[in-house]
Amino acid sequence: MLTNLAPAGDAASPWLIHRIDEQPISLIGTPARLGPVARPLRDLLAKHPLIVPTRETSLRSTFDALVARQEVAPILAAEVDDMAMIRLLARADAGLAVIPAIVVRDEMQAGTLVEAARLEGISEVFFAVTQARRFPNALLTEVLARLIQLNVGRVMRGGRWFNASPRKSEITVVACHGNGPTGR
Repeated sequence: MLTNLAPAGDAASPWLIHRIDEQPISLIGTPARLGPVARPLRDLLAKHPLIVPTRETSLRSTFDALVARQEVAPILAAEVDDMAMIRLLARADAGLAVIPAIVVRDEMQAGTLVEAARLEGISEVFFAVTQARRFPNALLTEVLARLIQLNVGRVMRGGRWFNASPRKSEITVVACHGNGPTGR
């Protein structure tokens, strides 16, 4: 299963959580809102309405920590649980969007949206969740091994992260039946 929210792990958990990629997060807005002069991050966060992910996401919790470190009381224009909706609100100039720049790549290339600031230390992380199996899926083993090589993968076991070196017996597709890992 692919997800952007790692399921909780403990010693009894059968899940292997492979970190396969991440996307940096930025503040994105319209050129009309941002103007021609670059502004400090603190000013952007304090003086513009923000379009943010909902509180249930790890992205939001890291963003809230950044705002607290900046000692800013943000003006929230919207809390949204969907990247496509954040994209639409940013295009409509409802505020500055907290979003990976890749999501609005087309708008940035067209000049309708611009990156106001890269939010250092904040990224959206993507995971592949698998389970140890006696008879592994050979194709999945190969795909995960390549992803891990390309993206400096790490794997979680028993609630702790380890450098990934997958063995064939550890990798298979996980079907979620309500009591397994969840994600978006």
